[in-house]
Amino acid sequence: DDDDDDDDRERDDTTPLGRFLASLACPVRGSSRRVAYDHRHGDGLETWNAEGEPGNEGDLIPVNRLYEALDAGAVVFDEPHAPRLIASLAAAQHPHTSPWRVPLIRAVCPLVPLDEDLDAKRDVTKNERDASSRDDGHSRRLSTKTSTLTFAVYANRLMFELIACDEIKFIMSHLTPSAPVTHAVTDPPPLTNAFETDADAAGAADDFTLPGLLAAAVTKGGAADAQPPGLSVQMLDFQLQTLRWMRDQERAPRGLNGTFWEERRWADAVSPNDDDGEEPTASDFSASDENENKNKSKSEGRFWYFPLAGELRLAEPPLRRGGMLCEEMGLGKTVEVLG
Repeated sequence: DDDDDDDDRERDDTTPLGRFLASLACPVRGSSRRVAYDHRHGDGLETWNAEGEPGNEGDLIPVNRLYEALDAGAVVFDEPHAPRLIASLAAAQHPHTSPWRVPLIRAVCPLVPLDEDLDAKRDVTKNERDASSRDDGHSRRLSTKTSTLTFAVYANRLMFELIACDEIKFIMSHLTPSAPVTHAVTDPPPLTNAFETDADAAGAADDFTLPGLLAAAVTKGGAADAQPPGLSVQMLDFQLQTLRWMRDQERAPRGLNGTFWEERRWADAVSPNDDDGEEPTASDFSASDENENKNKSKSEGRFWYFPLAGELRLAEPPLRRGGMLCEEMGLGKTVEVLG
């Protein structure tokens, strides 16, 4: 089997794309050096080079080399998001782009055999036929090869300290989770358009601002509750919808943060029920000494992601329930609260 793999690699290297990818995957010497920080942190050990690469034996394509090839126009990707993804991965791994001057991620791209000839899948376009014509007037088929690149991304501990990072958001949106999402972001209730937002008055709000986050949490209607017994005022339909929304907000299992944060697990994480058969909740996490070991075991293998803001955390967001009733004056907020 090893001999067959070597033969496949040799055949791949005989094509222009194979030789090109092999040239990108040349070995990177490992780095290890002592560095002096400041009077508070003392000396440290850096195990990466100037581009954030810790070194490899030549079976990996460094993401910075792939970015340089992309920037020079030497490689083309089919997916529209690929150029920005490569740039974001290279930037997140480069030590000088992080506030702490260390790589935030380790992006691994294995060198893989080429896919089948693209000409077997598609017709040669007119421009390609013109470009491939010989001087004697006889045309020839192009021998175009393609390769599918797969990236595995490993996160540095400091990546979980960034706040509202657009590049992290973009990277996370194009990664397949290493394990199924334990608790996804809570979906909003089905809309019935009982309320409308004045877009002109509200204005445009960026996702990475508080107004933008509040705008993403606006509820414009949903299921209605029944008329509360003992309330002599007959509530209108949109008021009963508001009543149902308030009650739902007060008994949401994951609280307000369930609207924004999703819970994930590492690929090698233990089962959430390994401790006592119960799924951990925010109420399980207290500062008391008697619960310290229990809390630690329950939080192992978990992390939280904020898709709207591109934030990652290792600590569970606090459990808070409720909401803000922001209807205009005269729509009946008093009777809704009484209900």
